[in-house]
Amino acid sequence: MLELIIKGIAKGEKIETSESLSRHITTCELNHLHPLCKEKIAKATHIISDTDKFELTLEIDGTDATITQKEDIGIIQNHIADNSEAEQIKFSLKISKNVNNGFLSIYSLPSFTAWLEQKETINQIESLAEYFDGRLVFFVHHPIEDFGSKSIIFTSNSDFQNPQPNALNNRPIELLSENSSLFQLNTKLTPTDFHIITKADTHGLLHKVFDTAKLAYSLGYIANTTYVNGSSISYKFNGYKSFSTQPKPPEDYIENIELAYKIYCWSYLDGKSGDKLGLIRNLITLCADQDDLRIDQALWLAIQSNYEIYLKDNISQYLELKNSLSSSISDFSNKALEITDSFINSFQLSSAGTTTFIVTVAVVNGLKDNGTQEIFSPAYLLISVLICLISAIWMAISLFDTKSRINDRINDTKT
Repeated sequence: MLELIIKGIAKGEKIETSESLSRHITTCELNHLHPLCKEKIAKATHIISDTDKFELTLEIDGTDATITQKEDIGIIQNHIADNSEAEQIKFSLKISKNVNNGFLSIYSLPSFTAWLEQKETINQIESLAEYFDGRLVFFVHHPIEDFGSKSIIFTSNSDFQNPQPNALNNRPIELLSENSSLFQLNTKLTPTDFHIITKADTHGLLHKVFDTAKLAYSLGYIANTTYVNGSSISYKFNGYKSFSTQPKPPEDYIENIELAYKIYCWSYLDGKSGDKLGLIRNLITLCADQDDLRIDQALWLAIQSNYEIYLKDNISQYLELKNSLSSSISDFSNKALEITDSFINSFQLSSAGTTTFIVTVAVVNGLKDNGTQEIFSPAYLLISVLICLISAIWMAISLFDTKSRINDRINDTKT
């Protein structure tokens, strides 16, 4: 929209436009002032996002007027009115862009695409990462077909709602540090950030940028080590053997992009990442051809079949462990019952012996010697108390010993 307005000001004149992530610049030279210049320039400033800063300069016959606030547009309009017959006019609009709540303005998508295409892939990634904070929505100020990934989106819809970053997106980044020894790509981004879910046929160059970055990150997340040297990247895999690719620009890797991304998703987003990555790296090193990776359908089928075997082995080990544990628990229960029964039997015998002694010795002899008036003489009472005390001490020792033996059996079962 801004570019069309400027073209309306400079009827048939040459317009130069450039745009990066941080700046937009439009300049042109005119040989006359169009009757609607005042209205069109005002409309151009109205399009500029309120969060962006701008400098608009109109030089007429060597005299210029500059504004940096929208409300000062009258200065430019008066300058035009005072010099309506001028024949040498220079127009300049410079915009400094800022991210606002995850939104960044794009005033000329073709100019931005051209700027991005000129950069090396590694530099493209670093530039995007500088503005990326879990999400980045490029609001394009002229009509386009919406396209992009879940977290990097291009839209011209003024009602577009920027979704909140998904906390699950950080999970692969956390797992990366556990499963890779060195990763020299920017760790703010993941392969999913470059996985286009809404495509537009008119933006093939940007699709290529996304696909190249997605492959670079997918391979990086699968590899043990990712080296970046200037504009080149190389990967090292440690499996059944060690294998490294030759350093080259990311766009020179010709592996199957969607399959590499599929392997990444399977290994990082469905659990058991460590086991899966170990299997993947083993098979990649076996299938690699000299310095070339082989990410193809045969590799994917090998990964799936070998993982099924791995799961079956794990199930067998689980069942064996379960049976062994059940047997140990059963043995422990039997031993505990035996120990408890032994203690109860001993306690019963001790109680019976004590009772028999008191009845036969203390009571009977007391009746015989002293009659019914004094069954328990001091001597018999003392003996009975001593016997009961000794029995109580023995019972306490036996109880402590029984508990200790049961605890020992529990510890043996745990180990």
